[in-house]
Parts: sequence; structure tokens; C-alpha cells
Amino acid sequence: EFTKSIQISEEQPRGFTGLGVIRYMQGNYPQAESLLKKALQVDSTEVFAYRYLGDIYARRGEYSKALQEYQMALALNPEYGEAYFGAGYVYANLGELKKAVEMWEKSLVYSPDLPGTKKNLDRARRLLEKSK
Repeated sequence: EFTKSIQISEEQPRGFTGLGVIRYMQGNYPQAESLLKKALQVDSTEVFAYRYLGDIYARRGEYSKALQEYQMALALNPEYGEAYFGAGYVYANLGELKKAVEMWEKSLVYSPDLPGTKKNLDRARRLLEKSK
């Protein structure tokens, strides 16, 4: 269906985003990145494209780029729990536990059932307490 969407019209970003997400889930990150960037060329408000680009960059350890993508997603949708989760992951990897806790707390507000959030939040809180 997503491939048809792309074939039908180059002006439909959802087809590029959808196929990009599929490629991401399949572990084909280079192709996912290319498709997600194409979606944003067509429509710079494609919030899911920013989030998944953030995930790709976070996986690569490109934390600055990942944060930029998550921030773009959150600027477009301030209630996007998955983007807060990703930003929390990045901040934790950068050693910024206070910011990680803040992001994961927001993630729980908007996506309370998101796997791993509570566990990561509890771990970060314990580490912060130990550092006092």
C-alpha cells in the first residue's frame, strides 16, 4: 500500500514515511533514512519522519542529530510520547540524567504504556539519588 502511495504521487509524504518506518522496523536504516528525508522534503510537518530519523541517529550514536529530530517532532506535536522517550534515551547516553528523567516523565504522561519508559525512569532516578 505504501509503495503504491509513492508510485501514485511524489507529493504524498505519508507514503514515504510509511515505507521508511517499515524499512526501519526491518533494520534497513540507510533506506529508512533516505525515505524519511524524502518525506520531509515533500512536507516538513511530517512528525513521524522526524521521530524515526531521531531513532536512527540515536542508534548510530549521533546524539546531537537525534536530539534535533526529536525536538522537531515535539515542536510539531508536544504530546508525542515516543519522541520524549527517544530524547530521554539520548540525554541518558550523554550523561544528562536530569534531562533524561524530565523527558521520560513526559513520555509517561503522553504514552503511559510505552515499553521501557518506567524502567528507564526508575533507573535514572536511582542514579541521580546515588550521585547526591
